[in-house]
Amino acid sequence: MIFLFPSISSAGDCIAGRVVSVADGDTITILTSENKQVKIRFAGIDTPEKKQEFGQKAKEFDKKFEAGEDMTDDLDFSKARRVNQEPKRVNIDFPAWVVEKLDKQSKRLGITRQALVKVWIAEKLKEAV
Repeated sequence: MIFLFPSISSAGDCIAGRVVSVADGDTITILTSENKQVKIRFAGIDTPEKKQEFGQKAKEFDKKFEAGEDMTDDLDFSKARRVNQEPKRVNIDFPAWVVEKLDKQSKRLGITRQALVKVWIAEKLKEAV
């Protein structure tokens, strides 16, 4: 598997290479086409170091990821959260005719009324910014 990594240079170059080793959950070494080994540490990712608790598990996880293996059994999607996407409940009262039109449109699109309202509100908010 070949990866492209943005470099830190001001020229905005990329480093292309093949993963040759995994140090731990957030550090790998790649081999470039010039046969040069480059150590890459992933920014913004905090995983245990090898000697810390779960360090070996983090390394094994990273190896599976780099090999392109199926990771779904290793992930707990029930605990996954998107940044700034924590749900909050809002109750809105609409006139009956609005609910009828929402239901008609959501049925036409094959989605729930709630999904339709969320998408429309999100679109309007993006336009407003």
